[in-house]
Amino acid sequence: MSLQAVPLQAVTPISVLGTTLLFAAFLSLTAHLAARNVLGDVDPRRALYVGPLPAVIGVGGGAFAV
Repeated sequence: MSLQAVPLQAVTPISVLGTTLLFAAFLSLTAHLAARNVLGDVDPRRALYVGPLPAVIGVGGGAFAV
């Protein structure tokens, strides 16, 4: 039985999708906290609209080295 080496930084579609989703969640949480500190009581669902687009641009730009 031989073991094959697995690259630690393999670029697979599932890893890109996971990175994008985690980054979008982080950006949404950060936007919600910032809006709450500036505006007071805000709806947390509105922060979900903020994170995905910058996350896609960031991960896509990094993937294509733009």
